[in-house]
Amino acid sequence: MMTVRGVRPLSALTRLALGASVGALCAILVLLGDSAGRGVDASAVASVNGSRLDLGEYQRAVRLFASEKRSAVTMDDRSLILERMIEEELLLQYGVAAGLVRDHPAVRAEVLRSVMTSLTAEQQARGDDEVDRGPARYDPLAEYLGQLRSGAAIRWSTAGVTQ
Repeated sequence: MMTVRGVRPLSALTRLALGASVGALCAILVLLGDSAGRGVDASAVASVNGSRLDLGEYQRAVRLFASEKRSAVTMDDRSLILERMIEEELLLQYGVAAGLVRDHPAVRAEVLRSVMTSLTAEQQARGDDEVDRGPARYDPLAEYLGQLRSGAAIRWSTAGVTQ
């Protein structure tokens, strides 16, 4: 390796530590800086390929981490938590782009189960459990599915239906 007069090259470990420090500094700046100027709204801690990472989710992750740690949460800990959230989002985006939800029945079933659980929880939180509206019962899930269908572009193929 070539050296400049009297200057020794950085070791691999030193370069790694320097890179990690720069990454941690960037994460800290994201956490502490004014996010409005960078296109990330105030309720988000970061944005990954246009998908926002919710500040509330980040704060819950920090609280969970703190509850399992004996000492105070450091800025390095916070940076690590944010990095893990970013990595999780990147993996999720990869899975969606790779067609895992569409092509793998187990993944598809779990996503559908999760969506149904979420919708049911929202419905219960609002107190909408099949409200009696005269002769017919009101079904919020059916109404939500109707809204989704009305906004969707659905085209039927007679080949699959008639065979």
